[in-house]
Amino acid sequence: MGKKNVQKKNRCSIRPLFDTILVAPIESPKMTEGGIALPDTLHNGQAEGKVIAVGEECEMLDPGDRLIYERDKCKEVTYKGQRYIIVTPDAALALIKED
Repeated sequence: MGKKNVQKKNRCSIRPLFDTILVAPIESPKMTEGGIALPDTLHNGQAEGKVIAVGEECEMLDPGDRLIYERDKCKEVTYKGQRYIIVTPDAALALIKED
């Protein structure tokens, strides 16, 4: 995939390098509708996020896709007050494509 294609694909001023993925985390519910607290361990260290941008070597994902990833293998960054997750390919578990 050429550099021009990646620049058109990413609409964010922060860009991940190489084959990494920039994700905005989607927070899991902390309580059920009945008021029962849900522990973080319920998800087995997995999290879900929205793909914001992809590195130029990443060809399978597009901004806007949803991704399930392993939390422990990722790095958290803050840019302009927004929290993001940098996901490496080995931490990516599943892609959720919306129809």
